[in-house]
Amino acid sequence: MYKDCVENKFGDNMKKFILFLCILVLLNACVTLRTSEKYEYRELKPRLMEAGLQEKTIKNATLAALLNILPGVGNYYLGQYLNGITNTIFWPTSILWGIPEAAISANTINVQATLNYYKYGGGKYKLAEFEARKMQKEQK
Repeated sequence: MYKDCVENKFGDNMKKFILFLCILVLLNACVTLRTSEKYEYRELKPRLMEAGLQEKTIKNATLAALLNILPGVGNYYLGQYLNGITNTIFWPTSILWGIPEAAISANTINVQATLNYYKYGGGKYKLAEFEARKMQKEQK
């Protein structure tokens, strides 16, 4: 009877632990762009290329991917602490998803930084200045 009780308690704790790990893995995901950000970026990118303006690079995708060979370090570099903890727990298996995840997340962070810079920051004025000069040339 005591053995059944111990096995039952162990089984319940194991189920809770597996559930916790599943939730942790599900919460571990790449940074994504909202649909509106994807649309804005598609419109902004050709304008930047035409104006000769650079996209913002906040995080290096290659560095983030290489750092993620070590358990979760690439995620910590990107500021994704939950992902870093998850990758640390599941290391070395986490290398399989962690390396591409870090590179994708870094690129997404850079796209968001570019959108913010040219929509709200100082880049907004540079882009507007170029487009004003372009319109003046077209009018002549």
